[in-house]
Amino acid sequence: MKKLYSLVMLSVLLCGAVQAQQPREEPPRYEFSLFGGYPQWGDALLGSINMEDPKDTDSKLKGVYTTGARLTINTRGYYGHEFEYVQQRARFQTEYRTTIDDVPVTKMLEDRVTVRQASYNFLMYCMPNGEFWRPYITAGLQMYNFGAPRFEEWPGGGSRNYGVNWGGGLKLKFGRALLRFDFRDYIGGKPYHLKFEERLENFSTKDNSGGSIHNRQLTVGLGITF
Repeated sequence: MKKLYSLVMLSVLLCGAVQAQQPREEPPRYEFSLFGGYPQWGDALLGSINMEDPKDTDSKLKGVYTTGARLTINTRGYYGHEFEYVQQRARFQTEYRTTIDDVPVTKMLEDRVTVRQASYNFLMYCMPNGEFWRPYITAGLQMYNFGAPRFEEWPGGGSRNYGVNWGGGLKLKFGRALLRFDFRDYIGGKPYHLKFEERLENFSTKDNSGGSIHNRQLTVGLGITF
């Protein structure tokens, strides 16, 4: 019996030594994915294109759709770095007031604009690299490039703005294929630098000319790991 026990223990030790000598397969470090989804712009006041009697509430942005690509560099453990490019379509609406033959006329102007965005994010996963499912949280920095609306009354060109973002998501790994679900809240400066109401006489009224606007995005992506 003692010989049998000794033989079993020796076999276990030999198997362990052989497995320790075999190189472990490294999990893929890189991911590339394409995604699409729905963007929602916040209710921040954007100002007016009217030179006389501008109203802070004249202009609005509404999301249509968003598409983009992400390149991710993961560590072996619980962290990652992600670079993102997004192209978003939005509707810009504004109220324009003028006078024709001494008659006040109000027109609602609307055009689709393209918002291009580049960002860097740091990722913190709840599961190590190589697992089937990996929930995560993230935070980062981004740059916006807002295209100009195409109507005659527009006073200037586009604008470039900067901001920060945070969010979370879930990645599901099927072999080398990747399915991901993401939520991001991008917070950046107001676009276009439009005109706001004067606040010289009433100091109790908030000045809305500065501040930021939120852009929340829900996206679904497909990718590969390598």
